[in-house]
Amino acid sequence: MRCRKVVCQECALTWEGVNHCRPCLEEVRGQARRRSSWWAWSAWAVVLAGLFLVTGLVLTWATALWGNRW
Repeated sequence: MRCRKVVCQECALTWEGVNHCRPCLEEVRGQARRRSSWWAWSAWAVVLAGLFLVTGLVLTWATALWGNRW
């Protein structure tokens, strides 16, 4: 589908419901691997955990300040 080469049914390989020739399928699989890299997911998890931690600290600090005013 990507390179528009004619491929017989025996040579065609299916990925997510679309027929591909072997070189195009290797390229598509490589892109899928790069997008779902373990390191990328780990980095996002660390960033989100840090944001939750900072948010909790800010809320705790704000609660302490609010309690001291009243």
